[in-house]
Amino acid sequence: MAINLLGGVKLPKNNENLQYKDITEIKPPEVYAVPVVTSNGLPAEPVVKIGDEVEEGQLIVKPTGSRGSFVYSPTCGKVVSIIDKFTPKGKKIQHIIIKNNGKLTTHTFSPLKDKTAKELLKRLALCGLVDANFGGTPTYLRYTLSAIERKFTLYVVISNTDPYISSNEALVINRTAEVVGGAKYFARILASKKIVFVYNGRAKKTKKLLKKYLKAHEPQLKYSFKEISNNYPSDNIMLLMHRFKTKTKLFTEGDYKKAFVEDAITCYNFFNAVEFNMPVNSRVVTVGGNNIDKKGNYIVKNGTSFEHILNVVGTVDDKKPFKILNGGIMTGMCQYTTDVSCNLETRTVSFINESEFDMQDESPCINCGRCVSVCPMNLVPNVLDDYCVNRKHFDAEKHGLKSCIECGCCSYVCPSKRYLTQRISTVKKQVEGGDK
Repeated sequence: MAINLLGGVKLPKNNENLQYKDITEIKPPEVYAVPVVTSNGLPAEPVVKIGDEVEEGQLIVKPTGSRGSFVYSPTCGKVVSIIDKFTPKGKKIQHIIIKNNGKLTTHTFSPLKDKTAKELLKRLALCGLVDANFGGTPTYLRYTLSAIERKFTLYVVISNTDPYISSNEALVINRTAEVVGGAKYFARILASKKIVFVYNGRAKKTKKLLKKYLKAHEPQLKYSFKEISNNYPSDNIMLLMHRFKTKTKLFTEGDYKKAFVEDAITCYNFFNAVEFNMPVNSRVVTVGGNNIDKKGNYIVKNGTSFEHILNVVGTVDDKKPFKILNGGIMTGMCQYTTDVSCNLETRTVSFINESEFDMQDESPCINCGRCVSVCPMNLVPNVLDDYCVNRKHFDAEKHGLKSCIECGCCSYVCPSKRYLTQRISTVKKQVEGGDK
C-alpha cells in the first residue's frame, strides 16, 4: 500500500504559543494510580504488595517476559491497594494505588561507566521509556542488537502539526541541552553520521532557536534540518519512518524497522535516564482547551489523575458544558470520567468547551471521495467503513485496515459526519486481538 505524502488536512493555527512558556511540574497529588501496563504493553506484574512502603524511582512492576517494560514509582509513599480500573483508552487493567507521604527520597540507577552503544541500549531497556506514538510499546524494542552501530541516520521530530500538542516544541525551546543530549545518545546507538531535526513550517522560529544553540554549544555535531508540510499528520512518526527509510520500495511490510525516528520528548527522557540515572516515571504533557485557565506544558508523573490536573489548572467557566479528551483535537478519546490516570504514553489532556466541538448525528455516505483525498496512507476509508459496519473483517484487512494510522483526517473532512476513524480503529483492534 503506497503512502500519499501529500495527504492530510490543514488545521487552524493555535495562537496561544504554549511552547514558549516554561515547563513546570504539576503539583503532586495525594494519591497516584499507576497502570501496570500501557495500551500496547506486554505482560507485566507488580513486584510490590499492599502495605509496602516505596520510594520515588523504585521498581514496582517488572515484565513477565523478555520484551516488556519496567515501571517505576512516581512518588514516595505506601501501596494502599492494587485494583482493576479503566485507562483513558478504555482498557481495564491493574493499577497500583500509592498514597504520597511527602518524602523526597529518590532511587536512581548506577552511573554508566562507559556510554557505549551496548551500554546505552541496556539503559534504554531498563529505564522504562515507552513510545507514545506506538501505543506505549517499549522504546527499546525498535533498537535491537542487530540495529546497533549500523550507521542509520537519526531523525528527531521537534514540532507537532496538531495545534493542541506543543510539548515537543516546548522541550526544544526550554530544555534544549537535554533534547540534543538525548538525540546524541540515540545517534551513538545507531552510529548515525548526523542528526536530522524535522520540523513543520509553523515551527521556523523553533528551528532558528535550535540552530543557534547548536552553533554555540555543539560545534562538532553533524546535523541538518528537514522541513515537512504543515498538513496534519505530516509529523506522524510512522509516516516519517516510511518516508525516510533506506529501502527503495515505498511501502513493504517491516521496512519501517530500518528507519529510526524519535521525537523531542523521547530524547529528553532518555537523556535524563543516561546523564542523571533517572528511571522514567513522568512525561511532559500539553494541557489545553478553551475551558482551561492555566494552559501549558507540564511534567506529569505516571499515575496522576485527570481530576487532579483539572483541579490544578482550573476551568474558565465550570458551569458551561465541556468535554475531556485524552489526546489532541484530532485523535483525542473522549472520557466519561476524570477518574482515569495519565501514563507514560499520555501526550495531551484537553478540556474543551462547546466552541470546540460540534455534536452531530452521522448521515449516510454520499461517496464524495473527500476521505480518500486526505488519507495519508492512500486507503479508501468509506469502503473500509462499510466493511466494518457489515463485519466483513477479512475484506477490510485486504483493503489495508492494518495500515490505518488512525489520524482522524477522514472523519474531519466527511460532510456526512461519519464515524470513520472510530469504527475503523475499533475493528482494527479486534482484528489484531486487542479487543474482544
